[in-house]
Amino acid sequence: MTLASIAAEAAEHDQALVVVNGTKDASLVHRTWLSTNRDENPGVLHLSTRMTGGHRRETIQATKQRLEEGLDTLLVSTSLIEAGVSLDFPRGYRARSTPESEQQAAGRVNREGKRPAKDSVMTIFDPQDGLNPGVVYNTCAIAAASRRFGDGLADPDDLEVLRSYYQHRYRLQAGQHSKDPNGATGEVIEALRAKLHYPEVAHRMRLIDNEHSVAVVAIRPRLEEKIRQAAQTAVDQLRRGLPTPATYRTLQEHMASIPERELELALNTGHAIEITGDLYQWVGPYHAQRGIEPPA
Repeated sequence: MTLASIAAEAAEHDQALVVVNGTKDASLVHRTWLSTNRDENPGVLHLSTRMTGGHRRETIQATKQRLEEGLDTLLVSTSLIEAGVSLDFPRGYRARSTPESEQQAAGRVNREGKRPAKDSVMTIFDPQDGLNPGVVYNTCAIAAASRRFGDGLADPDDLEVLRSYYQHRYRLQAGQHSKDPNGATGEVIEALRAKLHYPEVAHRMRLIDNEHSVAVVAIRPRLEEKIRQAAQTAVDQLRRGLPTPATYRTLQEHMASIPERELELALNTGHAIEITGDLYQWVGPYHAQRGIEPPA
């Protein structure tokens, strides 16, 4: 099965959520949905960290309103929807990941309990052209999960199997069995803790690997001119080395994330410029629904 086939199946429903393992996959699903419509469709939505914080908030609010009004709504999202986002879809699809992530995605299907269980289905799928979950999630977690959950195996909410999964997962991550070359969850961390070397623990510890993503300021072209001007003023204050607390609060709404390798390319092509230190401004194309697009 492919991401395109899942997108087609989801589109057979009036309202459906598709959760994938990366921004590239989310973009592919969204573009597949729009391929039959040349104009922007307000019921076809996208959510990822390539969008600014303000853009994501607007999309979540628009999705929630459409669902409540019973309007046709298709949303594709990365895993960010699984943390603190309250949406209630009748149908969902989740690319294969860890059981806890699959459960979080399922929590966006019939979340309010207003529909019959038989009509509220979360489908776990494994796309052959999708991002390998081992690239996104802890490799020990994926190794432990693959033995226990999936087609012909346990469901991701089986408590006894989950107990075994967590025991196996953290045993893999500990001591000499750690598969992390930096020891970020194994014996190296424990040795540093024993020495009370907490600054180094903070430096090495990584539950979520985000070292290869960088934050950029993106001032969306569709924003009101007053908001755009305020954001640009905040950027200029940072460049001059004269920021205030209000400067950072203003820019929070305009922050997005892109892979580090894309930033290097963007700097060379003039699509990004340095603001200060390790903070950059995105001045390249910004899609009205998908945000910062990866290079073709």
